[in-house]
Amino acid sequence: MPAAVVDQVLAGDLVVVRAAVKDMPEVDRRRLARSAIRLLRDVTDHTYFDRDTPPELAEAYIKHNRGKVWPYQGERARVRECAEVLMLATVTPAEFRKFGGGFLPSDELALETLINRSTDLEGFVDAIADDTPRRWNSHFRLMRSLVQAGRIGSPANPGYILHMINAFGGRHTTIYDDLKADSTGLFEHEVWRLFEAEGGGEASLAAHDKYSPDARTWSSALARLCAEGQLPRGRLLDASLAALRRDFTAFRAGWFSRFHERLEPTKEERRERTPAYVALLSSSVPATVSFAVRALALAGGVPDQAIDRLRPALEAKTIATVKAAIKLLPSSRQGALLAADALARASRGSQPELLAFLERVGDLDPEVRDALARAVANIAPSLREPLQRWLGPQALPPKTSPIAPVAPEPGTVTELAPPVEAVPELVELLVGLLERVEQAHDLERAIDGVSRLCDRTDETLRWLEPVARRARKVLANSEAFRGMSPREDIAGLVLAWATGEARELPPLDVAAAKGASSWIRGSVLGFLSYRVLEVAVRAASGTRQPMLSLPTAPGGAIDPSVLASRRREHARLEIQAGRADALQAALRAGEISLPERFRFEYGSKVETRSYQGKTYKQIWFYVRVDPPLSDEPRLDRVPELFLAALGDGWTPASPRDAEYCGAWARGPAGLSEAVRWVATVWPANREPYYAGGAAEIGQNSEWWQARWHARHFLEPLLLPTEPIGEMARLLLAVGLGAKEAGERTLATDVLVTVVREDRLDGVALARTLARLYDGQVMSGSRLAASLADAGRVSRQHAEAMVTIIEHALASLQGPPRADLHALLGALSDLLATAGRGLKIAGARNYLSGLDGSGKAAALAKSLTSTAPVETTRQGGGGGRDLSRGRPG
Repeated sequence: MPAAVVDQVLAGDLVVVRAAVKDMPEVDRRRLARSAIRLLRDVTDHTYFDRDTPPELAEAYIKHNRGKVWPYQGERARVRECAEVLMLATVTPAEFRKFGGGFLPSDELALETLINRSTDLEGFVDAIADDTPRRWNSHFRLMRSLVQAGRIGSPANPGYILHMINAFGGRHTTIYDDLKADSTGLFEHEVWRLFEAEGGGEASLAAHDKYSPDARTWSSALARLCAEGQLPRGRLLDASLAALRRDFTAFRAGWFSRFHERLEPTKEERRERTPAYVALLSSSVPATVSFAVRALALAGGVPDQAIDRLRPALEAKTIATVKAAIKLLPSSRQGALLAADALARASRGSQPELLAFLERVGDLDPEVRDALARAVANIAPSLREPLQRWLGPQALPPKTSPIAPVAPEPGTVTELAPPVEAVPELVELLVGLLERVEQAHDLERAIDGVSRLCDRTDETLRWLEPVARRARKVLANSEAFRGMSPREDIAGLVLAWATGEARELPPLDVAAAKGASSWIRGSVLGFLSYRVLEVAVRAASGTRQPMLSLPTAPGGAIDPSVLASRRREHARLEIQAGRADALQAALRAGEISLPERFRFEYGSKVETRSYQGKTYKQIWFYVRVDPPLSDEPRLDRVPELFLAALGDGWTPASPRDAEYCGAWARGPAGLSEAVRWVATVWPANREPYYAGGAAEIGQNSEWWQARWHARHFLEPLLLPTEPIGEMARLLLAVGLGAKEAGERTLATDVLVTVVREDRLDGVALARTLARLYDGQVMSGSRLAASLADAGRVSRQHAEAMVTIIEHALASLQGPPRADLHALLGALSDLLATAGRGLKIAGARNYLSGLDGSGKAAALAKSLTSTAPVETTRQGGGGGRDLSRGRPG
């Protein structure tokens, strides 16, 4: 019988297979399990890859399946279904777990198959529950049917409930309809467990409801059932608050607070739940704290014995939360002490509210004064007038603070390591690079070392054996020398040296041309890969040769006199340098310039888009070269390769072509080591490189994609000899306003450094910032935070930041934006630190034109009423072509 079952599976006879496994003893099932597993795997492979499968798809997934044809008698979908039934009928739970829920037959067949088994089914259900739930693969009905059939108890695995989230509601029904039709037991047990499981990905109440119309959401269904009396209202209110106490992530916790408010609790219901709201004040989720504060206000306030629990709300980053919490404070010594303590950790925007509350309280006792003294260091300089009245001027910090050191980035080389001298040292370096590339100069030392030490003696090859094994693993699913990954290139170099085999070296000027040699990408990283291949070809034959292009200074530069000496040595030894090596040396020595006809343009446009009935703004930022390149540059035209990486500005260069961030670069796959290595290619003119970095960060300023590699474009700006040109300023500007904290922090460090070293044209940077701010490329609050951080370093930096903000205000041309108050708040604090008022008439004129009752207007009035005007150079008030990279 078992062998016959296999034949029926291959014939696709589902009726016979079902009948055969229905009453099969467990002993026979176990004998058949191994064959069933092999059969399902083979059928699955053939199901996805056959004669008609496009070669590109087959190669992208499982190369060895390309070209397979369907070898079985039955129709393929039916054969696979039979194989899944046989697998489920014979394997153990541990064996099934290796397949997962994606290999289950239909719920009806799976239920029939499992119920007919005499073994314990809880292990199967646990494996099914562990399968990642998505909208299209919920197995909740199968698991619940087993519960209803009495074969298992209600599964404790949270995946059981997470599968439930996507189990209800279909094309023609809603969650409400399905719940009412299948409510037996659900309303007593499963529904309430929804408030206990956080979930993740698509399997959470928050994710489900976010992408569904309101009538098809869980929130709507549960609220409607509550209104009909099918679900107890009080229990729903309590369950939603209990879920918030579990400290789920902010996104998923938000569903429970919104659902709680959707039920519209009465004041009496809120008052009954005051202890639960108070408990939520200490939540790690800021939105939950804000929810609790609002709920307490609607409930009638905070009990006297719980006033101290307001402390986290008073220290919240959200100003609205702080203001609401202050309204709950009693005007007493206890309230004043809480407000004074909160000042030590309050944000700048919240400090005026706390100080205003303290002034309303009036007389402050010694304990409150002591708390204020502890908070002095955190008080914004422009807000210290009340403290001077309460504590006296001697308690305030000095206006000048010591200069804070700025640590170099890990990839920033401040002192070059010497060339490699011996094979053991070189092997150790290669081993490290195959695991992780920290510094681009280590790549250069390794390439130079292999070029000089690549003899193929028995002793050398023994040294290389373990390194070659690791290199093969690195290249197991890829190839070297394609312009994709520095690690892959090093692995290819190691293998060429160890095996004596290397790819044919095409001419440099056609290496990236479309055709037979198109395996090298036409990018700067492709040029670097070609340069490694040059060395690999010689290493395969054991031909040792010194190189011209090893850098002599941090950042990749070569001293021209050293290069001249190297060239003389080549001539003396009658050595012909590789073309890529010679070109790289000339670039690093500053012997090659960008044609003067090229210039850079940058700008932005705002589009209004609609999605699911909601409108939002999309900001498009671009950096492009003018005139555009007429054709694809050759691999020996490196300056043009840098320009080609910009694409047409709006559309980035294709990852398969000129983009040089490595792997499939535009997105999370970009490589830090690729960005750092490319930075060393043309150190005499990094403006095209900085243009590419500005495009990377500017086009992703709101962090739509995790481009972790983009921050490394800023690192060369920390070099003390690096000039800050137009594109370097643009890169610095977009970095200062970036959403990603690493980019913004590094940009702030760069700003501190270039101000200290007097390398920055502050007025030019201010005009760039103004243009980006007018174009809505950056947030005013993030920019203000970066400039304020830089201004706190020293009196010199405070003065420089004031100058930058003044000239930026004088250069603004668009209507005031909603977050302008953040920039004006930073300016107010920096002016207080610098000990002066406004100097730029253009800034005063701009501020005088702000009217209304908002925060920006109030700050503008304060700045212009107290600051004397000192006539100095204006910050750019004239007209300008906003589509160009320079003032018109």
